[in-house]
Amino acid sequence: AEEELFDWLQGYADVRERLAALVDAEFGGDRGLEVLVVGCGNAPFSEHMCRDGYTRIRNTDISSVCIERMAARSRRLGLEMRWEVSDATDMCGVLERSVDLVIDKGTLDSLTTCGDDTVWHYCCEVARVLRPSGLWLCISYSPESSRRPYLSVPVRPRAHLPFRLKSADDEYAEVHFPWTCSAAPEHSADGAEHKEEVAYSQLV
Repeated sequence: AEEELFDWLQGYADVRERLAALVDAEFGGDRGLEVLVVGCGNAPFSEHMCRDGYTRIRNTDISSVCIERMAARSRRLGLEMRWEVSDATDMCGVLERSVDLVIDKGTLDSLTTCGDDTVWHYCCEVARVLRPSGLWLCISYSPESSRRPYLSVPVRPRAHLPFRLKSADDEYAEVHFPWTCSAAPEHSADGAEHKEEVAYSQLV
């Protein structure tokens, strides 16, 4: 039987051009970058991303049933991706500084219902697995400003992407906010934090 698929917030077609622009600007257009999709669920997002030339996609979700079904579907379609059962707050199977791009579509939003400690552990894990030049692309129901208390230490807001995402053409459709973060600056030998200016562009 065909798997039931569902894309939270945005499908790949909705963000394809903007994601490509981000990869061009930050990674020199390299579609062989290491991508980690956290809380992938049963969304076809990664499937479409793979078909579009991204060759190193690792999908994780806490649901073993979901991962088993999506992995089977991927094999049947001949798509080479990794599918792993993983707790977003303890991604022990993902090596430190091994990921270029973390993609999060609603995972952070979901974890905010579990309390601040849970969100903190998640943010710390994202910061741990990101390479120094890596980015966390978060597509959220909330703008970065409302999530800033969670992001202030383990990861830092990098820049708003200069657009908003609508789930449909209807002017009353839900608006989703994409924003990016990078790993928090490291501390020098004397314990001082390396300061770095962060430029923001307005979501319009």
